[in-house]
Amino acid sequence: MFISQVPTALILCALFSAALSVMSPHEYGERCDNIKKLTEVSTKYLQRGESNIQVRVEKNIIESKNANKVIATKQIRPPVKYYIKTPSQSMEKIPDEKEFFAYTLLHLLGVAPKEHFVYWDKCLYIGTEDAKFTEYKSLKDEKMKIILKSKAKAISLILALSDVTDNFGNFGLKQEQPQTPALMIVDFAINDPWDEDGTYESEGILKISDKEKLDYMREAYYMIKDKFHSSIVNAKKKLDKFREVNPDVIAPSNLNKYIDGIKSNFIKFGEKISSIEKARYSKNLPRKPAPPKNRRLASKAKPRRKVGSQ
Repeated sequence: MFISQVPTALILCALFSAALSVMSPHEYGERCDNIKKLTEVSTKYLQRGESNIQVRVEKNIIESKNANKVIATKQIRPPVKYYIKTPSQSMEKIPDEKEFFAYTLLHLLGVAPKEHFVYWDKCLYIGTEDAKFTEYKSLKDEKMKIILKSKAKAISLILALSDVTDNFGNFGLKQEQPQTPALMIVDFAINDPWDEDGTYESEGILKISDKEKLDYMREAYYMIKDKFHSSIVNAKKKLDKFREVNPDVIAPSNLNKYIDGIKSNFIKFGEKISSIEKARYSKNLPRKPAPPKNRRLASKAKPRRKVGSQ
């Protein structure tokens, strides 16, 4: 069998198993994907050698089919709260680098809380600091809700995310900027292609129409425009640095393909916004008077001035 005929998922699985050598993907899931281990690792990570620091861990009351979650509070002054979960984007329960990359990227773009790669004893989880935000479902101002949902939709289209605008607890309003209004995204999933030849390009970008929500989607685009590419570079650097120290923890995946896809989405989104803006501008231009149908009408509409007349 030629290598090109081997499914990508099997190749990645084999590479990870060879690198890990001690645990198979199934064994990794059995070891790390449970509340007991999540609690232990969360405590060890937040203490980081300072055993005198107290960490209070409680199971998140939000039920999740895709991930175990805990709330860990570092008992310092003032206390710092962390939301830590098992990665939802995984291959056979092995952490997928795209999810860690996306959390980092969202934070660098200013629309997500500070992320942490919570690692201890060969188990890796995603942690975020307390976002201090008001969930979308708790907001009362209807216009505010339209603005935030439109901005969240724009970010989701560009970054190929799902489970954001259709889960009203996964995004909302930053509490420290209640008048802006500033978007905060705290959880999501990545729209992986159904087949290995698929892309991460969002077809929904082409369906954007000239409606009220467009203005708010455009605001989200311009909010990240100047730092989009540099944030991708910095997010990749953080992931690479973690991988250098812990080479056998995160499963290799099609991260470069994902990055290419969101870059393409960003360009297409900008082009779509530009085309709609041009169409809107042309509609608002003053209309030129229609030309006369024949010369007789033209002479009546505007008499010619005689030579030498005053």
